[in-house]
Amino acid sequence: PPLPSFTFPGGFDPQRDDGTRPIDELDDRVGWLGLARWSRFGKITLQGAYFDNRGDRRLYDQQYAWRTRFGVVGGDLHLGSDVVVVGEFLWGDTGMGAYFRDCLRSFAFIANPGNLITFLILSAIAASEVVMRHGGCWGLIGMFIIEGWICSYMFNVIHKAALGEEDNPDLALTGGFADDVVIPYFKYLATWVLAIGPAVMYLFIGSSSVAAFLDAPDSVFIGLVAIGVFLWPIIILTAALGGMGSFLRPDLILLTVVKCFIPYLVTCAMTALAFSITYILLFAFAATNSVLGGNPYAVGAVLWVVNIYFWIVAMRCIGLYYHHFKSRFAWSWG
Repeated sequence: PPLPSFTFPGGFDPQRDDGTRPIDELDDRVGWLGLARWSRFGKITLQGAYFDNRGDRRLYDQQYAWRTRFGVVGGDLHLGSDVVVVGEFLWGDTGMGAYFRDCLRSFAFIANPGNLITFLILSAIAASEVVMRHGGCWGLIGMFIIEGWICSYMFNVIHKAALGEEDNPDLALTGGFADDVVIPYFKYLATWVLAIGPAVMYLFIGSSSVAAFLDAPDSVFIGLVAIGVFLWPIIILTAALGGMGSFLRPDLILLTVVKCFIPYLVTCAMTALAFSITYILLFAFAATNSVLGGNPYAVGAVLWVVNIYFWIVAMRCIGLYYHHFKSRFAWSWG
């Protein structure tokens, strides 16, 4: 018979407006149910069951395949002809998505042909900066345009990942020079200023000699840098989704980190892993002149390709943090 909750104005009826359905087969994986029962003389019955639908928790056309598992044990005891004691206990869990697994899968984003093509084009354009460095004033202008465009793209990667989409954004410039180059460049720069600014201010205010301070930085400076790096993922996520006005409420930003602390640690770890690989290669290439025949243009181009790849991975992990845990955020960006 029809279920009221699935018909207008039932609770699930609005789902049909966006094409999603409360009950659907998405991942084509067969679930299972095991049941055991024991009875004695019709006086006592004990039974237990375990259910697992084996959902893969992945996203299929804006719908998640939920993974649901639960076990149940119970029984009944007949006390005479008129009294029956019945008891049951159930435990289990259900959920969608898998944040850590999705972060790991971000490293394979180029397995998507569209993402691969976009990545190769973006990397080739970014690598052209190696030549522009020697182009004088016009070269500097070209580098600024490219880096602003890349920053705009990275903010869009966060947006896409926050929506749970596996496709990275395209490279189209639809907002004009200011919106797609100038503003993203300075907005990205501002995220690092907010993160590292307190340490830099302490460096200049708390020391009479910057050179001496850098030779022997104290624990306060190191602590401020560590805190800034730790907070940078939530800072750039706030800038990407909430806008710079969201920084007027730093209490909500910090509360979000506290409420999603363990996932946030994973976000920081994945971001640090992505960026650290780039810098390890940078220092490795700088330590030897034999890589790629010592050609500085070839080395610079390879480093840009590696940088773009891991930069995208880091931005996807940050966007996925919001996608998976936005229900715990202290405020919502839609």
